[in-house]
Amino acid sequence: TPHWHTIPMGSNDGDNFIIITLVDGGLGDDDLTANGRIADTGGPATTCIVPVDNLIINSDTLLCPGTYAINDTDSFGIIKINASNVNLICNGTLITGFDYGRGISNIGYDNVTINGCNVDNYDYGILISDSDSNTIFNTRLRLNDYGVYTTNSHRNNISNNRVWTNDLYGIYNFNTSLTIFDSNQISFGNEKGM
Repeated sequence: TPHWHTIPMGSNDGDNFIIITLVDGGLGDDDLTANGRIADTGGPATTCIVPVDNLIINSDTLLCPGTYAINDTDSFGIIKINASNVNLICNGTLITGFDYGRGISNIGYDNVTINGCNVDNYDYGILISDSDSNTIFNTRLRLNDYGVYTTNSHRNNISNNRVWTNDLYGIYNFNTSLTIFDSNQISFGNEKGM
């Protein structure tokens, strides 16, 4: 059932932006169910999602900008891709962990784009496994064990990323083929760059 919500807004500080916070299962969510997505049956706004642990991505998703310290409690990923043919647009969002788990995980879903993400302090910044034709673009990965880790995945495009100070590998590929690597900056402090 559609709902009209009165949503509080931050003060106007003169930068032509306002921030509106919608809550899954609460304020601004038409289905009023905490199910990993904000239902919006209409209105003049574009919604962004605040990242939380075990955020399931089933459709194109725009994350809210900001810095979020999130512990990966089950070690399977803060953000879990759960469908093929989706775009995760991080909007410059920084997701920082506590040296454990996965920042973004895609196991088994094809044709996924991960764009504009900043992921720090996990075992795996971005893990791609058993999935093909994915794109990782314009991300920043640092202070992880592995910046990008791909295995059993083919025809991926890993381009225009900045990967540095990861403990083991900046970009690690195992049993992959036909992957494009273009314009990545892999430097400083990775035990092995690629």
